[in-house]
Amino acid sequence: MTQPRAWWLAGFVVAATVTTTVLGACGGSGGGGKNSGRVAADSMNQGTAANLASRSAATLPGALPQPIDQMSGDDLSALTNNLSFVGGHERQRRCRGSDECRGANARRFTRLAVEAVDQEDSLGTANIPPNGVIAARLFNRGQVADTMYGTRPGYEYYLIVLPAAGGATWRLEEMTTSAPRQHRSIAAGKLQGCNHPYVRGARADFKTCAESAAETGDASRASLVRPVVYRPTQGFEESPIWFGCSVGCCTADPSS
Repeated sequence: MTQPRAWWLAGFVVAATVTTTVLGACGGSGGGGKNSGRVAADSMNQGTAANLASRSAATLPGALPQPIDQMSGDDLSALTNNLSFVGGHERQRRCRGSDECRGANARRFTRLAVEAVDQEDSLGTANIPPNGVIAARLFNRGQVADTMYGTRPGYEYYLIVLPAAGGATWRLEEMTTSAPRQHRSIAAGKLQGCNHPYVRGARADFKTCAESAAETGDASRASLVRPVVYRPTQGFEESPIWFGCSVGCCTADPSS
């Protein structure tokens, strides 16, 4: 009886170690992501990402039925009304349109809320539908526009991920909240994959890849990711839109 019990205990310890490591990155709970388990986590993440990328794009609920510029406001509204949004956060952000918003000692800010599309944690650069896919929804909860993306109070905003050679791009679409429904693009850029261990569950926030790694205490990952590039007119750094994806997490960095 001694040997079977020892084998069971050893297997339990190994399984617990791997689980903790995988859940530690990109906003998962627990304190994984340490160097001692990083090689095992990287190996598992590569296999997981390959499995997720092989999933059909048709399984992504936010897939656009036609190119966004060919969709009417009612078309886009009908699609978004059938989506569920989860895992969101609301954050204070820098604003524009007022002298109080400017400078290092700004006295006025706005607030943005961001939510991810439920059941889209498998979204990645290898399985983007041909017409693109809605990855997140934003609202400006303040009274003035934000600086980084230009969102305004009283509108709905949708982050659309589009396929591109060698990766993916993003586009932020502004939609009116009442009839007649209309929409337009207000910002765009290149989507960045953080290449962190995959974490199950759709979620969204405002973070850089480095901030995600730093939250888990994995300094080696934090030092390897590319710093976020901000527009020269921004003046003060803020974190971009961040959401869970097949490579752990992805960010919608503004164009420089």
